[in-house]
Order: sequence, then structure tokens, then C-alpha cells
Amino acid sequence: MKKTGLIAAGIVLFSLAAPPLEAYVGPGAGFAFLSSFLVLFLTFLLALFSFLSWPFRFLWRAVRGQRAYKKGAIERLVILGLDGLEPTLAERFMAEGKLPMCAEISADVLDELKVGAGDMVYASLKGRVGGELHALALETSAPG
Repeated sequence: MKKTGLIAAGIVLFSLAAPPLEAYVGPGAGFAFLSSFLVLFLTFLLALFSFLSWPFRFLWRAVRGQRAYKKGAIERLVILGLDGLEPTLAERFMAEGKLPMCAEISADVLDELKVGAGDMVYASLKGRVGGELHALALETSAPG
């Protein structure tokens, strides 16, 4: 108990003896704080508006029905993203009939899928992309 009090007294004396610190905080910190606060505040207002306007939007859609889409030339549109899909898997799935609509895509489009991003990454790690030395393969050392 006595030792703890002595340590606490030492900490208090040490902090009282420390010289005052001064630092310049430029206007950039204020602008960053203000812009961050503004983003959060506007996001909150937008979320509140969206939440409060939902019943009115729901009623508007219920009254109008699906009339807005009746004159469309396309009955249904599905967008399929194939980023990162292994081209051989796509070919296998099309052959098995699991991707029937993709099988109708022209061979030119399918050939474009065969240029995988993985090939470019592995080539860059080896240091050559299109015959050029890539930055990932450069070795650097400290001068002197």
C-alpha cells in the first residue's frame, strides 16, 4: 500500500514537472473534421429521408402498378458477370447444359474470356508482361 502511494506521488510530481507542450494544428485538421462530420450528417439525413419516404413510395408503386414496364421491348434482362471465372469451367458448364444462354454467345466473345487476369499476374510476378520488364520484378537495394 505504501509502495503504491509512493509510485502515484512520483507520477504526479513527474507530470507536474514536465514543461508545457505546444503544437500547431493547421487548418487542414479542421477541414478534415468538418468534412467527415458533414458526410456523416448528410448520410444520416439521407437515411432518415429514405426511411420516412418509404411508405409513400410503396403506395405510389401500388397505385401505378407495373404499367411503366409494359411497353418495354425486352421482357427480361439478366446480367451475368464472369469476372474471375475459369474459362475451362465455363466451357464445361456450357457443354453440360448448365449455362444454355452462354452457349449462344459467339466464339469471339468466349475467346476474350480466355485471357485471364491470373495469367497477367503470374507473368508480372516473373517480371515480363508483353516482353517488358515489370515493376513487381525489379530488385532494389540501398545505395552505398
